[in-house]
Amino acid sequence: MDTNLQVLDKSRGGHTETVRCLVSHCDERGNKFIYSGSYDDTIRKWNDKGECVQVLDKSRGGHIGTAWCLVSHCDGKSNKFIYSGGNDNTIRKWNDKGECVQVLDKSRGGHTDSVLCLVSHCDEKGNKFIYSGSWDGAIRKWNDKGECVQVLDKSRGGHTDSVCCLVSHYDEKGNKFIYSGSINGTIRKWNNKDECVQVLDESRGGHTSTIWCLVSHSDEKGNKFIYSGSSDNTIRKWNNKDECVQVLDKSRGGHIRPVYCLLSHCDERGNKFIYSGSSDDTIRKWNDKGECVQVLDASRGGHTSSVYCLVSHCDENGNKFIYSGSYDKSIRKWGEYWPCHYDALSIGLKKKLKNWKEFQCNIQKDLKFLFERELLKK
Repeated sequence: MDTNLQVLDKSRGGHTETVRCLVSHCDERGNKFIYSGSYDDTIRKWNDKGECVQVLDKSRGGHIGTAWCLVSHCDGKSNKFIYSGGNDNTIRKWNDKGECVQVLDKSRGGHTDSVLCLVSHCDEKGNKFIYSGSWDGAIRKWNDKGECVQVLDKSRGGHTDSVCCLVSHYDEKGNKFIYSGSINGTIRKWNNKDECVQVLDESRGGHTSTIWCLVSHSDEKGNKFIYSGSSDNTIRKWNNKDECVQVLDKSRGGHIRPVYCLLSHCDERGNKFIYSGSSDDTIRKWNDKGECVQVLDASRGGHTSSVYCLVSHCDENGNKFIYSGSYDKSIRKWGEYWPCHYDALSIGLKKKLKNWKEFQCNIQKDLKFLFERELLKK
């Protein structure tokens, strides 16, 4: 069971406006951080204690306007960077010192409108690239030198409207693809030759409105799928034949407003789930059967407004968490409800539990799991 463990807000040196994007990053020394981008025109760097340790703003060569998207990228020489996309039409490349080392703009063949999404992709030959999507309707492919080596637009069978999301995916045969989602409700599939090989639209059981998010997911049986979230309030599950095999909607305990973000997460026990965030102010947790198994809302210490971004993070001790960002200007840290969180249990709470023996049994199982995990670390 997931519970809110920490709130990273203005009182902790956090953002003063909507949190629009999050990324987990391991630097070249093995230190792990969360980066967040906001409507307050800054990117903030957080350590595992929930401390804001650096602010990347225009005084450091940052964006003039909102940071819409973030991605962590390891180049062909194993150097690690953060890339950010903004509504100033640029992509910025940051080193681990928080220095902006390159600006990918119109002068370098870049976008002519806001950059909404970024993805790091390794092709079948092992070459590494950054792909970016924009309000200008194009997807651009960048090499490690910061050169735009390809433009995927409507002349190549691309989108006819703004590109809102991107995901890198490899199928069960090891073939690698890029999927992109657009404001016009379509998803497009691109091969390593940057050819559009499939359009997933309403005629294939697809969405009826803007595609805000995409995620690649491998279930517990090793089957691989793409999940998409939309302004039509649904999440759709696609197999490797590009067939919509399931719709996760209100009738299945789903969202009642647009779905803005998706996350594939493997917990500390090896269980795999999809998490979704929405403008209905909730995060929902889905199992591989398409069942909504938990709702993380304000009653559980969750957000009080739209949830725009989700990221999975493994800290330096090997503990796994989920971070979420919202219109309420906060970042929230979620973790499993381990026995160490039961220490506040009182006699009054004990009386309220309908099945105390079952509860004790669950604690014993959790303790056994924790003990085994500690042994593995040694």
